[in-house]
Amino acid sequence: VETAYLKLKRDFATRIPVSLELGSNYKREKRDRKRMDLNTWTYLGPDGNANTPDSPAPFGMRNYVNQPEFFGLSSLPFVSLYRAWDGAAANPNLWTKTPAQVVAEEQFRLQAGFVLYQFPEDAGRRAA
Repeated sequence: VETAYLKLKRDFATRIPVSLELGSNYKREKRDRKRMDLNTWTYLGPDGNANTPDSPAPFGMRNYVNQPEFFGLSSLPFVSLYRAWDGAAANPNLWTKTPAQVVAEEQFRLQAGFVLYQFPEDAGRRAA
């Protein structure tokens, strides 16, 4: 993400106030979404069943609690990805992939392989 902005303004002290203003703007943004669909997991909870409601409270955010949020809301519960990662490392049975997630992951892998096969000269730049 790059952003640049330039503004020049000059006021002329005449009988009628006159000002001259010049401005410029530059913005460049690049997004790389090639692995977005590969890290989707389903939380099973302590009982090992995804169909029962389980609280994500053990993975709740501990930082930025009781901070003012947008639109006048406060104390919104957020899940900490770090705490969820640590919980998955401690007990891998809390998380699983559904069959639909496995199929989507495989379809994405095959499509990415097709793109690299079609455009092999682009493969080196994509891997970086």
